[in-house]
Amino acid sequence: MLACISAMKRGACSLVDGANSLLFLRDALEKADEIWIDEFTSRVATLESAGLATGEQVNAMGVAYENVVQSELSELEAMISGKLPAEAAKEDELS
Repeated sequence: MLACISAMKRGACSLVDGANSLLFLRDALEKADEIWIDEFTSRVATLESAGLATGEQVNAMGVAYENVVQSELSELEAMISGKLPAEAAKEDELS
């Protein structure tokens, strides 16, 4: 999950592809409470929507577009880092 977010931050994968990957990985989690899942899903949906925005929409939002994307990526990164055992989070960052 952290590797996927890192790829989105670097622009190595699109927001839509990254969001789809995160949702797939979310479904593989064995231990996650509903509140965490709901917040995670909401943030991923925001990224997916941002990835589907037209050039005109992105231009209309200006700097706010990039601020929203970076904020959601950072929040997801924090959520995942807080949820995964420290060992798994460290291994995920290395991949």
